[in-house]
Amino acid sequence: MIYLATYILTIFAANWAITQFGLVPVGFGLLAPAGVYFAGLAFTLRDLV
Repeated sequence: MIYLATYILTIFAANWAITQFGLVPVGFGLLAPAGVYFAGLAFTLRDLV
């Protein structure tokens, strides 16, 4: 249950980060939505669920 709750919170956190920060630099002059930093965590938690 903890993995499921954390997975759901990670999705909300990614959406919150996008609305608060928009695009952020990720290196090599590229920009990405701020929620991309939560993607790895969300995929890992999804696999655990």
